[in-house]
Parts: sequence; structure tokens; C-alpha cells
Amino acid sequence: LHLAAEVMLDCPLSREVGAERRATLGRSRYILVEFPRLVAAEVVDRALRDVLRVDLIPLVAHPERYRCGTPGNVRKWRALGARMQVDATTLASPRKRGQRARDLLALGLADIAAADNHGDGRLLTTVSQLLEVRHGERQAELLTQENPARILADRDLEPVPPVPWHASWWRRFKLALERDDF
Repeated sequence: LHLAAEVMLDCPLSREVGAERRATLGRSRYILVEFPRLVAAEVVDRALRDVLRVDLIPLVAHPERYRCGTPGNVRKWRALGARMQVDATTLASPRKRGQRARDLLALGLADIAAADNHGDGRLLTTVSQLLEVRHGERQAELLTQENPARILADRDLEPVPPVPWHASWWRRFKLALERDDF
């Protein structure tokens, strides 16, 4: 275990936070950040740029929880230099948040997975089980083992290939509209 914090970005980080790395993951450049649930995309953009200015890499905790956590916005945040942590339990949820998390995986926009366990039954095995039935063993390994180890070693993360996820034709159409490359 390593000391770290999930930092609410409701005000800018100081240069000292970047230099001291006391709130980062294992004193690496990576800092786990979150926002209020109803945050606007523009606020996230600005906050992520502020974190990058203090020489840290923002790892956005559960982007699927934010209404603005759409694939298009997440793609933009990743282009800025941020990385994304999806929630294992949310992936299995039939709710809108669960669909957003699955969309991020389907498009290769997630970097790690976490269980957000508070002494309850939420476990990372949820991700492995969900991906195993979709032939996503490699993605599960990257999300739950390799990229988290790279964070603690202060190394760049490996891209996680898209996960084939069955979606209705309408959902696939909507996701296609989110893509930049057509």
C-alpha cells in the first residue's frame, strides 16, 4: 500500500503540491483527482490544465460519474495529458453511469480501473470477470495490474486497446458520432 489522496479539484493546486508530491500516488507524478458530480466540462478542462502546470499528471477518478464525462470530453482531457480511472463496480451497472464507463472502455479511453472499496464487496475482480467474457484479458491486465504498477514506478502508461462491448445499433451510431477519425 502507498499513501495517496483523491484530491477534489475545487480550487487550483499550488506549485508546492507539485514539488512535494505528498498527495500523489506513491510520490509519482500522478495525482488522483475528482470533481463535484455536476461539474461543467470547461471547469474540468481548466482544472486539468492547472494540474499539468505544476508538473503533475492528473488521473481523473471515475469520469463516468460526471455528466460531462462523455467520450468526446474524455478524449479531449486525455489529449491535454490527463489519464482516466474507471470504476469497476460502475462498469457492471445498468444505469447511465455504467453505460458511460462501458463506452470509455469500448473506445479505449480508460487507463486504469479501481474498485473504490470502502470495506464492502467492491473488488477489481469485477473488471476481470466482465472483460474475460468479452475476450478482454489483456485489457483487464493493463487496467488492473500493469498500468497501476507503471503509475507507482512513475512511468508512462500503456494504451489500453478498445474492449469489444455489445451495444445496440443506436448506441454504436452515437459512439461513432463521438469519434474524431471519420
